[in-house]
Formats: sequence, C-alpha cells, structure tokens
Amino acid sequence: MKKIGSILFSTQFMAYVTALFAASIAIATFIENDFGSASARAMEFIVWSKGGYKGDPLVVFVTSVLAYLNNRRIQKQKAML
Repeated sequence: MKKIGSILFSTQFMAYVTALFAASIAIATFIENDFGSASARAMEFIVWSKGGYKGDPLVVFVTSVLAYLNNRRIQKQKAML
C-alpha cells in the first residue's frame, strides 16, 4: 500500500497525468476543428459517460502537493529531534 501511495503522489506521475490531459485537450481541439462542435460535444459525452473526468489531473495535483507538504513537515519534525 505504501508503494502504491508513493507512486500516485509522485511528481513523475503528476507530470504524466498533466501530459496526458494536455494531449487529450489537443486531440479534442482537432476533432472540433475538423468535424464541428456537435461531434466534439458528442464525443465528450461518450467519454464522460464511460468514466472520463476532467477533474482527475486537479485531484492528482492537489493530493501531490498535500503529500509533499506532509512529507516536508515530517522531515522538519525529525530534524528537530
């Protein structure tokens, strides 16, 4: 469990999720440009209904920052001992 947590809260994972999110936004932009807004909205609805969620990168970012701050607090407490 500790290893999974360290992977999920790592900066490398955050960079991967951010890059994936940026790529999906770029693909959606090209789809909207080529096929129109109606097609882009339909595809967004399909992704949304199958479990895709635009807030995931935000959740990963916030948890990564909180984990970093918690680790830093623990390190300061150990240094004081």
